[in-house]
Amino acid sequence: MNGYSPSAMWGTFEVVEAGGEYRWRLRDAQGELVAQSQGYIWKSAALDAIELVRSVIAGAEIVDLTAD
Repeated sequence: MNGYSPSAMWGTFEVVEAGGEYRWRLRDAQGELVAQSQGYIWKSAALDAIELVRSVIAGAEIVDLTAD
């Protein structure tokens, strides 16, 4: 798998370019896709978004919006 590192204990952010846009993908330690971003015009914006996600993810709370 391109960009996948088995030594990545927690997961890996990948930056890809497709259709003239940059996107990031988050894969878990087994290489499974966990999350992906919207498209960004600039690579630097995609990298900034990764840093934002990294800074808030550990403190994020779970909000259950289901009816049950």
